Amino acid sequence: MMNKLEQAVNRLWLTYKLYGEVSKNQLSDYDSNQFATESTNGFLDYIRQMSEDHPHWRDNLPSIVENQVRIVTGLCEMYDRPVKRDRVTAKTRWSL
Repeated sequence: MMNKLEQAVNRLWLTYKLYGEVSKNQLSDYDSNQFATESTNGFLDYIRQMSEDHPHWRDNLPSIVENQVRIVTGLCEMYDRPVKRDRVTAKTRWSL
């Protein structure tokens, strides 16, 4: 089970690194490795705290981490989609 958990945590770190890369501002000196480490450690602390409050969470730790990977991957995909905006016209309903 620890092997699955280690793999899930590694995937989470890589996903946070990817999110840091796609969301960073081009003009800033932003370190995606530091962001990934801080975010992963923060999520693991959250999991640790919640597993103390809810002991049944300990049975599903790899799947909880994999769920977070799916969430962050969805956030990364937002940056790939073009923004679709409605065409602005000067017409009102009275001018039709």
